[in-house]
Amino acid sequence: MENLSIPEALYALAAESSDATNIVARVRRAEARVREWLSFPMVDSEWHRSRPVDQVDSIIIAVSENGNIDIFA
Repeated sequence: MENLSIPEALYALAAESSDATNIVARVRRAEARVREWLSFPMVDSEWHRSRPVDQVDSIIIAVSENGNIDIFA
């Protein structure tokens, strides 16, 4: 199984979107939403830790309410 960090997943998703302009700002907004949803402070080493893809997908799906919310907006 492949591993990746939450920021890596967010950059990959942002790059695949129809509006990949200003990708850094879009990813920062998404990171803020994910961190808020997690509702506990996560140190950078934990934030950038590689995790199973399924775990990262589950977090992003939950934050975006199954794709109903644009976490990059």
